[in-house]
Amino acid sequence: MYNITEAAEELAAFYPPLSAPVYFEGNIYVKSIVQAIKKFYVDINHPDEFDRTLFTTDTNEILYYDHDFSIVEEEYIFILAKIRYKRISLSEVTGDKAISYTTDALSVTGAKEAYKSIQQEIDDLEQERRIVFHKLMAHEES
Repeated sequence: MYNITEAAEELAAFYPPLSAPVYFEGNIYVKSIVQAIKKFYVDINHPDEFDRTLFTTDTNEILYYDHDFSIVEEEYIFILAKIRYKRISLSEVTGDKAISYTTDALSVTGAKEAYKSIQQEIDDLEQERRIVFHKLMAHEES
């Protein structure tokens, strides 16, 4: 059984919540892991194997996906979750939300420049995803 809550906590350790002027609502980490599981099945061309009924919670409200993934599959899902989180982060800072803001004391323009490296991080994660995908497909064939 795949522990989504644990994976979300691990994702949160990699990427702490963004500070002002961007805030996320809800548990973006859990949502990223769930979407990554869904995309995993699409990427390996087995979308019919994705089953929403396999999501379960225990008495401690820990979310699971009732499937045992191989270590390579888990790594691939985790990379997909990182990419999703970074894309959400990028969309939050590249829209009109964070381009500039004003306070009584100062005016800040180009506020999104601090987040310029997010696209490079996404590109690096996509490269890592491609490498793991090839390992995943080689593992499937053997």
